[in-house]
Amino acid sequence: MQSGIRQKLNEFIHTHYRQRLVRGSMVAVVLGLVIFGSGFLLEHFLWLGSVDRTVLFWAMWGLFLPVFVMGVAVPFLNMRGVGKTLTQAEAAQWIGNYFPEVSDKLINLLQLEDMAGVQSGNELLLASIEEKTVLLQRVPFVQALDWQKHRKWVYRLGGLLLLLLGLGFYESSALLQGASRVFQYKKEFVRQAPFTVRLMNEGLVVEEGQNLRLTWQVDGAILPESMEVKVGEQWLRARKVRAGIFSFELQSLFENQRVVVRAMDYVVAEHLVVVKKQPHCIEDGVLSQTESVEVVEGTQLHYRFKGEQVKNWRVGSSFQQIAMNKARRLVNSEGGSEYVHRAMNNQRLVFAMEGPAGLSKDTLQSHIAVQADAFPDLQVEAIADTVRLGTWYFAG
Repeated sequence: MQSGIRQKLNEFIHTHYRQRLVRGSMVAVVLGLVIFGSGFLLEHFLWLGSVDRTVLFWAMWGLFLPVFVMGVAVPFLNMRGVGKTLTQAEAAQWIGNYFPEVSDKLINLLQLEDMAGVQSGNELLLASIEEKTVLLQRVPFVQALDWQKHRKWVYRLGGLLLLLLGLGFYESSALLQGASRVFQYKKEFVRQAPFTVRLMNEGLVVEEGQNLRLTWQVDGAILPESMEVKVGEQWLRARKVRAGIFSFELQSLFENQRVVVRAMDYVVAEHLVVVKKQPHCIEDGVLSQTESVEVVEGTQLHYRFKGEQVKNWRVGSSFQQIAMNKARRLVNSEGGSEYVHRAMNNQRLVFAMEGPAGLSKDTLQSHIAVQADAFPDLQVEAIADTVRLGTWYFAG
C-alpha cells in the first residue's frame, strides 16, 4: 500500500498528463481545422482531378495523424500509466524546484521509504518518515505544474478555435462542397458553371427527316457571350438571339441524337433528341413509288411489300379513303406481305403504311390500265387468181 505522499505524487503525474491532453487535444483540433479546411477550400476553388484529389486526401491525413498521435493519443496513454511516463523521483525533483523549501525533504522521504521497505522494524527510521510526511502533507504539489502558463495556452487555443469555427461557418458552403469531392476522390466531377441553362423546348421528339430548333435561356449574375453545341464529334456554334437566349437548329434528323451544350468551358447541359421513325418500304424490286401497268382484263396481279416500322398495310383507291378507315388492311409480316388483285377495269391502287405512330403520308401507287378481252374480228377479201380457178374456204 502506497503512502499518502506517494499518492499525492501519482496525482501530480496524472494531472501533468491531463494538462498535456487538454492542450494537445486543442492543438489537434485547431491544426485539423487548418489542414482539412485548407484542403477543402483548395479543392473548391481549383476543381482538382481525381489523381490530385487522391494525393490531397492522403496528404491531409498524413499531416493530421502525427499531430493527433502526439497531442492526444500519447498523453492519454501516459495518463493511464502506459508507455514511458514521469517517475515519482522525477516528479519529486520537479516539485522541489518549484518549492525549494521541500526539495531535499521530499527526496529524502522517498529514499527513507525505500529503505524502510528493506529494513522493516527500524523504529527510528519509521519515526523520521512519519515526521517528514506530516510536514509535506500540507504542500500543494499540483501547484508546481505552472497553471498560469497552462491557462494562457488554453485561452489562446480557444480563441483561435473560435475564430476558425467562425470562418468555417462563413465558408460552410464552399467547405462542404470541397469536402464532398475530396472524400469521393475516385469519382470525376464536372465543374459547375456560375449560371444556369434551361431548355425552352417543350419536347425533344421529332418526326424522321424533320428539323428541330433548340432554344436555351441562360440565367445568372454572369452571362456567357457564346455557346457551343456538340453534335456527333463536332462542336458547332449556337446563334445568339439576344442576351441570355441562344438557339441551334438540328437538320434532317433520321437517328436519335445526343446533344451536349458548352459555354465558358463549362458543360452546362446534355439532351437526347428522339427521332420518331416513320414506316417505310424496303425496295423489293416489285413496286416502285408510283408504277403504271397495262394488262388484259381479268389478269391477276400480285403485289408484295416489305417494310420497317410497319404495323399494317392499307390498300384503297385514294389516300383519303384510307385515312377514313374505308380501306382494306393487311398485316405486315417479317417476310413481307402480299396483296392479290384481279384487274377488271382501269383503276388506281394506293398502298399506305401504318406504324406505331399512326398512318404515314408516304404511299405507293399502282395505275392499272386494262385491255378489254373480246372475240377477234376477222376480215377476209377474195381476189381472183388468174392461174388457178376454184373455191377456197376459210375458218377462224
